[in-house]
Amino acid sequence: MLDEPTASLDPLASEILKKKIQQEKSEGKLILVTTQLSDMDEMATEVVYLNEVKKLFHLAISELRNITGEYQLSKAIAKVMLSESEAKTSSALHTVQV
Repeated sequence: MLDEPTASLDPLASEILKKKIQQEKSEGKLILVTTQLSDMDEMATEVVYLNEVKKLFHLAISELRNITGEYQLSKAIAKVMLSESEAKTSSALHTVQV
């Protein structure tokens, strides 16, 4: 498990670490990484989004992009979160109106 592994690294060290992560992944190893969205494209194949230890969603990056129509991960994740938020708000309003 790596917590923001490229934070505070210079560009060369960051690239070396990303290549090592890719190598480990290609050998079938599971690597859990918390990271900035900008690094996710290079290191991840799936996104598990947590908020206060509650899993909001778990999707393959390709599935996330297909569902949202967004290529940029930050926009795709924001779209999923917005739709979840709108669904909760709608459900809460429906409960109040009944």
